[in-house]
Amino acid sequence: MSLAHLELSNFRNFSRISIDLHGSCNVFYGANGAGKTSLLESIYYLSSGKSFRTRNIAKIIKYDERCISIFGELAHADGLLNIGLEHDCEKKTIKLGGKESSTAEIAKLLPIQLLNHNGYKILEYPKFRRRFIDWGLFHVEPNFFGVWRNFSRLLKQRNTSLNNENMFKHISIWDRELAKVGIELHKMREQYTEKLIPIIKKLLADFLSTIEITIKYHPGWSSNSDLEHILTSGLSRDRVLGFTQYGPHKSDLSFKVKNISAHDVLSRGQQKILFFVISLAQGMLFEELTGKKCMYLADDFSAELDKDKKQLVVDILKKLNAQIFVTGLENNELIEFFSENKKMFHVEHGSIREQ
Repeated sequence: MSLAHLELSNFRNFSRISIDLHGSCNVFYGANGAGKTSLLESIYYLSSGKSFRTRNIAKIIKYDERCISIFGELAHADGLLNIGLEHDCEKKTIKLGGKESSTAEIAKLLPIQLLNHNGYKILEYPKFRRRFIDWGLFHVEPNFFGVWRNFSRLLKQRNTSLNNENMFKHISIWDRELAKVGIELHKMREQYTEKLIPIIKKLLADFLSTIEITIKYHPGWSSNSDLEHILTSGLSRDRVLGFTQYGPHKSDLSFKVKNISAHDVLSRGQQKILFFVISLAQGMLFEELTGKKCMYLADDFSAELDKDKKQLVVDILKKLNAQIFVTGLENNELIEFFSENKKMFHVEHGSIREQ
């Protein structure tokens, strides 16, 4: 499935645009600030119902307008499927095939891997690594979303009980339930990372062969101890802190070089390569487990990558045969790597013109 058509209204600096897209490669070039990243942001927003740049919807709506509108046509075996999203400061409306839908349903149809500068966060903050793992589980494990939502509800309830005298006397009930669901969530993440890590390591052998990077999944508590026992024994400390110290909400996928965080050792360019590798591996595993393809959004593709590394990324993307959206400053440089099966678009302030 691919995005065949895109229309935007009042999104960032775009008053209104309408473009037909290529099923393989779409290249957008133009000066800094022209709106290239905003275009990728709109596709990401259509897929997930949120931005990768801000949580404030007011910053996305064009100045002096009331709401944004994003419309897309998905091409699949049976024809075209319409997706529509409208969002103002109070309400979000999502439609699929003309009927009311949900963010989760659209996300299933438009699985996206984002390759941009925000990728550094995945090496710096555990919460982004958890989200990365959970993205994969959301798309390949049917029971994941229900388990994750249940765990989040129970964790919130336990944390509330830690700070409420009347509720605290019943906290053993929440410990028991939280431990049960937490173990289920942990096993899903553990099994998924066992499949993902070998793919990452295989790609790293091509991209960063001179650096040995150790990758390890951590459950969020001592794996030699029972989670319910951990919650019970740490209760006094949890109450002082006002939150739950241990559990799957503290799980992590660590990347280390000689036992030091990769974020603290690798250069910016090497970090970008590692993030690209992680994302490509995620897409490859997604296709292996589901038979479907991701969509890739590569923002500012040429920055901080040498020519050989760029070519390696392009070669993998071509093998994946997925729909990709690439941005950059100069069309000549982008054409060098994306010379076939493509559409080129020049992005200027508030407009996009196909070349």
